[in-house]
Amino acid sequence: MFLNSIQINAKQCRKVYEIIKFKNLNINNDEEYKNYRLEIKKRLNLLHNRERTDLMKLKKVGVDVTAALAAIPSIQERIEQLKTEYNDVEKDYRRILKRLY
Repeated sequence: MFLNSIQINAKQCRKVYEIIKFKNLNINNDEEYKNYRLEIKKRLNLLHNRERTDLMKLKKVGVDVTAALAAIPSIQERIEQLKTEYNDVEKDYRRILKRLY
């Protein structure tokens, strides 16, 4: 009865999927590990890309977005941010898996 009432949202589902995938990941396989990292970084970068796209749309219709665009990190800065964000995610997933197993 209790299990029928459990519902998770899409964000929670994605996180569970990523944790399970991380648990089964062969970190020693460079290709597999790289693909996993890129998948996570792609998700982490969605909001950044959406913000940049929205600003470009506003710019096309004549809105002055100079200040907002200046606040967005450069590509190199964003790559560094993604590395840090990914490391935080992996650390969190390791902590969760350690508690489970």
